[in-house]
Amino acid sequence: GEDLNFKAVMAKLKLKNNRPLVAVVDTGIDYNHPELAHAIEKNIKECEAQDKTKDNDGNGLPGDCWGWNFTAPINSDS
Repeated sequence: GEDLNFKAVMAKLKLKNNRPLVAVVDTGIDYNHPELAHAIEKNIKECEAQDKTKDNDGNGLPGDCWGWNFTAPINSDS
């Protein structure tokens, strides 16, 4: 497994109620799949922003519309 450096990541995030929302998807997901689309949480401030490279919700993760890939050099999940 990957060392996610959880404590450092948590220190950077601004979370409601100090509780992270976590999901692990191994090979990817079809966000538009009819059986899944209604159940996937979407970060509206990031998804609807014009500039996807900017941190539009102030959590330190620019473009985190459907989550964040903490194991890649850049976020590939937005």
